Amino acid sequence: MQIERSDDLNKEIYNFKVVHGAAGVHYLYKNGFRHVPNISKDIRVVMITNIPNQNTYNQIYLDNPDKLNLEYIVLKAEKFRCGIDLIEPLLNYIKTIDDKYILYMDAADTALVCDIKDPKSLLDTYNCKVLFNAEDNYSFPDHPCVDKTYLEKYAEHHSCSMWLYYGEPKNNVNNTNTKKLHEKVNSAPYTKSLNSGLFLGEREYLVEILTTMLEFMNDDPLKGYPYGEIENQKLWQYLQSICKNNEIEIDYLNLYFLWSHNRKFTFPVDSWEHFNYFNKLK
Repeated sequence: MQIERSDDLNKEIYNFKVVHGAAGVHYLYKNGFRHVPNISKDIRVVMITNIPNQNTYNQIYLDNPDKLNLEYIVLKAEKFRCGIDLIEPLLNYIKTIDDKYILYMDAADTALVCDIKDPKSLLDTYNCKVLFNAEDNYSFPDHPCVDKTYLEKYAEHHSCSMWLYYGEPKNNVNNTNTKKLHEKVNSAPYTKSLNSGLFLGEREYLVEILTTMLEFMNDDPLKGYPYGEIENQKLWQYLQSICKNNEIEIDYLNLYFLWSHNRKFTFPVDSWEHFNYFNKLK
């Protein structure tokens, strides 16, 4: 599926379902965007943070419960475990509700833009159970707040650099996911990868896959990646690579989600990093 739209992000930013990234959220707020879209009652929107009020839009959403069902989970800052505490509280919470879909949004830098009335249609577009935001290429997410004890244990045990914990297994994950993408869209050598800060998924499947993720997080890091990994994006990418039936997918055509940074507004239209490049591929 491809959609006809302009190449001007200044116009098209208002047509995405969710914008992710400080640059895009700041752009919307700076330009007076205060609209709260209608989100299907089948969707429970979930945000998790240890720093309340990071994003002005969050309070706007909390003030409009008639427009969306939002669960805003605030964890105690002094007990926050970066990485794992974006997974365990989410799993514990969604086990207690019966909403059909979960829309997880990073509490620091996301903004709802357009109505989401039919969540099933978004997932059906990509024939998946969970749809993630897509970022350009493969970054190496490494939040400073992530406790590196598991990497230090690996390094001490194997007498090596702690970053060798990843090595070939992580390269295989990147290569596997890239190969799967290139089978769907003729974008080689360019690729996109899963960004864990924004996703829409079937709640029942999320309970299943988040349980699996926590098992990896609590496993022995001496075995190497993905065992013992607590940085959630690296684990989501691994889980995507072992999916047999495309259960985990990314919005590689940028049909619904936008991953934004300042340069997104200035890329030339023939650049593979232009927001509309993948969408126009035949």
